[in-house]
Order: sequence, then structure tokens, then C-alpha cells
Amino acid sequence: MDGTRKVSDLLTDAKVPVPRRKQVWVITSASEVVWVVGIRLSADFRVLPSTKSIARLTFRPYPDRHQDE
Repeated sequence: MDGTRKVSDLLTDAKVPVPRRKQVWVITSASEVVWVVGIRLSADFRVLPSTKSIARLTFRPYPDRHQDE
């Protein structure tokens, strides 16, 4: 994806319900959005043949503690 988009627009396009949006994780670097977890990775941070180093991030949801209440 070229250009810029608001995170809220990405969430709307991904059909994330409004009440759930506050639970979406957004990873940033120096105020730039790197990854909207589970939705999209920024094109500026993708791995290319010229990439010299990477950071591998993995997201595993933590079980909801309040689920049984």
C-alpha cells in the first residue's frame, strides 16, 4: 500500500467493531505506525532483499481473565 492512511480507516475497512477497536494493538517506531496487529504491516517496514537486519515480532493473545466471570 502506498501513501498514508489513518489507523481508524484501516480498522473500518477490516470491519473491526467500534467497541473492539480500543483492544487492537498498534506497534510504532519513532511515532511511525509499523504494524496494526492482525490487520496490516506498514510498507515502510517490510522485509526486502536489501534489508540488513530485522526484528521479528510475534503476537499471541493472552486468555481473557474475565471470560469465566
